[in-house]
Amino acid sequence: MIACWFFSVAIVEDLHARRNQMERAQARYVRR
Repeated sequence: MIACWFFSVAIVEDLHARRNQMERAQARYVRR
């Protein structure tokens, strides 16, 4: 059970990190 919770937390954090990267890339592209 704890492993499942830890796994889901890792997935959520990975998704947040990817979204932040995409937003930064979009911001750079728009600022050009």
